[in-house]
Amino acid sequence: MEEALKCPGIAMVIGEFFQDKGLDLTTTRRLALAAREQDGLGVVIRHQPGSQSTAAWTRWIVTTQSGEVRDGYGGLGAAAFNVILARNRSGPPGQWALVWDKESHEFFEKIPRNLAATAEHGPSYARGAA
Repeated sequence: MEEALKCPGIAMVIGEFFQDKGLDLTTTRRLALAAREQDGLGVVIRHQPGSQSTAAWTRWIVTTQSGEVRDGYGGLGAAAFNVILARNRSGPPGQWALVWDKESHEFFEKIPRNLAATAEHGPSYARGAA
């Protein structure tokens, strides 16, 4: 990953790790520096939460949700995800419920029912309900 990130002809490198071995602070710092040198993007996908500190700028946790909208054939419906920005060095963290729209080929944010019900009372009331 480090050598690919140093290459000016590569804009993004994705590495998938099934175990936490080798992803310590030193290794992730080297990856971050290599990506910064060439304005590249390095994405590390881990199947298990890591126990070691990393130099990552952001940390995302993505899990699946059951889709509420079923298709006409009794299938599973639209793909839905719970996306949490757990760490963000350049801004606040956040959480989103996203649903894939197969017609427009894009994600849209699903508003939780308890938040939608209280939105009529104003933004400050709705924020406290979430």
